[in-house]
Amino acid sequence: MASELNTEINFQPPPNELAVVTRRDAIQHPFLEKLYHWGKSARYFRFGTPMGQDHLAFSDNELNFKNFNQAVAIFKEGKTEYGKAYVQLIKEDLKKIGYELEEVTIQAVGGGVHFERPKVTYGIQIKEKYLDVITSHHHISTGMFRALSLFIQLNYSLLASLPSCIIIDDIGEGLDYSRSSALMNLLINKTKNTKIQLIMSTNDRFVMNAVPLEYWSVIQRFPHKAMIYNYVNSKALFDKFELTGLSNFDFFSSNYFLKKD
Repeated sequence: MASELNTEINFQPPPNELAVVTRRDAIQHPFLEKLYHWGKSARYFRFGTPMGQDHLAFSDNELNFKNFNQAVAIFKEGKTEYGKAYVQLIKEDLKKIGYELEEVTIQAVGGGVHFERPKVTYGIQIKEKYLDVITSHHHISTGMFRALSLFIQLNYSLLASLPSCIIIDDIGEGLDYSRSSALMNLLINKTKNTKIQLIMSTNDRFVMNAVPLEYWSVIQRFPHKAMIYNYVNSKALFDKFELTGLSNFDFFSSNYFLKKD
């Protein structure tokens, strides 16, 4: 539908390109703008990677919000805009998954030369409740830093009311079962009734069992095609499985989602 002409018109985008991209036009197709901005705001996190622990920031005036996957920059931006309330949210979230922190700060961690000029590098430092010493950026455990980085960025989006899609691959990687399960439940609860769409991928049995089936989407792949089974398009099948008393992982491992109703 072309809005200005108020009529339907035929069009033929290239077969290997998305119509929502090739036909983007704020005047004729304004309804596509929402899809465009949703896609542009998507943030992809690979939980099995350092999640920003391998990046420091040079000099305070370069700690900016340009790199959305840089934990140091996001933390500074959030603390500048929202102050102690932002830091407190991060500490509360970490406590809920088993990490009790008294402080989360940005500190200079050393000097260096960048483009032939001396620079000071900045990183995140934490003070755990039951430790007497400060833990610097590179000495924070891998699993803890991944969770810290995720909450730094998620809480910024929530406080800023940024409509966004957050995609997390291999969620829970590097965390024990207890913390991984707590992280799943916390993420689901924090993003309910918000402007954030949360998509998490995993093949971990414990993670699967921690997430209710109503939030599942099982993907069956074929050459050049993929089928998705979820609670919206296969509700009867999902409800029937819950009566079996089996674990959520069995729904996937037994190929139960392929059974006819």
